[in-house]
Amino acid sequence: MEFAKIEGIDVEIQIVFKASHLPILTPYFLRAGVSQSKIDSIIDEYIESGENLVFERWFLDTCQKKINPEMNKFLGREINHPTFNRLLNVALRAIIEKDTIVVHLRKSRRNLQSESKSELKNE
Repeated sequence: MEFAKIEGIDVEIQIVFKASHLPILTPYFLRAGVSQSKIDSIIDEYIESGENLVFERWFLDTCQKKINPEMNKFLGREINHPTFNRLLNVALRAIIEKDTIVVHLRKSRRNLQSESKSELKNE
């Protein structure tokens, strides 16, 4: 099954994010002006929607579209500031850094960049 990238959310976050990470995010949401009842309402919205989409993907997309602008308004930022993406990066940093897929992809990217630089030098 192929999925399109969620606009505004780093691919590494999309790779590692799990529903079990919600308790990690809650304190960050609260500091950015998102109440527990708002988080609960988003979860309820998913349940009631009957969406045929993985919760994690739906949650990231929905929060990017609905919660990010609310956090930015609360924090006095431009409406499209990447607050939600940055919140996820900070809250999930340790998980991202340990994820074997992310580690492998980063290593592959570095190897490809090294090969490209070597090819340019040899031309």
